[in-house]
Amino acid sequence: MGKSKVSVDFSTHNFTDKELAVQGQTVSDNLTDNSNFPTLKEAATEIKSASDILNGYLASMATGNKQVTAEKKQARTNLEDILRATALKVQDISEGDEIKILSSGFLTNKKKDSCRHA
Repeated sequence: MGKSKVSVDFSTHNFTDKELAVQGQTVSDNLTDNSNFPTLKEAATEIKSASDILNGYLASMATGNKQVTAEKKQARTNLEDILRATALKVQDISEGDEIKILSSGFLTNKKKDSCRHA
């Protein structure tokens, strides 16, 4: 069995704004006090803050204007960047251990079948 890879694609192709905020909260919750990743406690706090900010903009979108939309997009980009940087750290620390990766709240890339039938 090969090593697992943490998914680092948080684009709108994979996550709506709301799904990204939920993913951020999940990762933050899972990294907080996770014995597999004790050095990422600060990252968990940063992710939670960025998720909360994005959620705030999502809540104000109904009454928002172009400025609110631009600020929401910036908040999303910020959360994507923080998640991507933290995912790479999780990859390094976990050394590809799928159970450790999943304990962080991050998703793994789908594995390719190693044996294909003709």
